[in-house]
Amino acid sequence: MDCMVKREDTINFDFHCKKSKQKYLLEIILTYGEMDLMQLASYLGITTNVLLKVNQGLYYLAEEPAYQLAGLFLMLFSD
Repeated sequence: MDCMVKREDTINFDFHCKKSKQKYLLEIILTYGEMDLMQLASYLGITTNVLLKVNQGLYYLAEEPAYQLAGLFLMLFSD
């Protein structure tokens, strides 16, 4: 699945959302971001149980939460 993240109509960033990479994005966001697992699950609109399974590599996010995860990752390192 390819994800296109667009911010302020000036920056286009092609992000390849391979399911196997969701786990790593999640770990980076939880380590360096200011959200805990419950806050991130709420932001993505999923349960903490699903997010735990993604973190373990047992489950993968659907398209919309995957887009949101990619966008959050970009915002985390944009400043």
